[in-house]
Amino acid sequence: MRIKLIKLLKFLFLLSSLSILNSTAVYKSCLHALQNNNFISNTYNIQSRIGGAISEIECEAIKDVGIVTVLDNNKENLTTLARTQAKYFIIVDIQYENFDDTDVTELLKTIGVCQQTMHFINAKAANFHNRFLLWDGSYTSFIANDGICNCLISEICEQTNDPQQFCAPNIQTVGNPVFSYNGKIAVLPQRLPLKRIEAGDTNDGVNRFSIGK
Repeated sequence: MRIKLIKLLKFLFLLSSLSILNSTAVYKSCLHALQNNNFISNTYNIQSRIGGAISEIECEAIKDVGIVTVLDNNKENLTTLARTQAKYFIIVDIQYENFDDTDVTELLKTIGVCQQTMHFINAKAANFHNRFLLWDGSYTSFIANDGICNCLISEICEQTNDPQQFCAPNIQTVGNPVFSYNGKIAVLPQRLPLKRIEAGDTNDGVNRFSIGK
């Protein structure tokens, strides 16, 4: 699973040229790569800043949508959190491609709308012991406050067609919520992607997560 970043274009025409792609060229962004390769969807070498890392990134040109930049991350498979009672004790940083934070920040400047999914299996870890650091520097808990869904993972709101749903009943006060959801991270696009998970109160069960698109 991967993070999907969408650059909306006013006009986009898919060209049918069969020209050979330059596999050794390095581009600043997927938009730059596709503009120079007849908007042929492929994997391109992307370097978002001078002196930064170069990563092979999947770039897609989709009619009526725009340019889609797909970033792999190091937590796409279900990861089990260690057991602890302490608050925010377990630190899990999300790595995108082989980029450092500055590389990702520069790449985000070339992109429009960001979307990301997460699968989280929570076994009695209290909401007030867990938080999630987003790329804009803000934090959220399992309770999201951007008006998309009260649960950080939007699956329950999509299932019920109700944005007021929480991840678990009385999660604000109950110390041992249990839930498993897989869906979009319910925060505003400009706050994404997810940068770090700071977990705690994981000693009462097996708590696992994965980060996708």
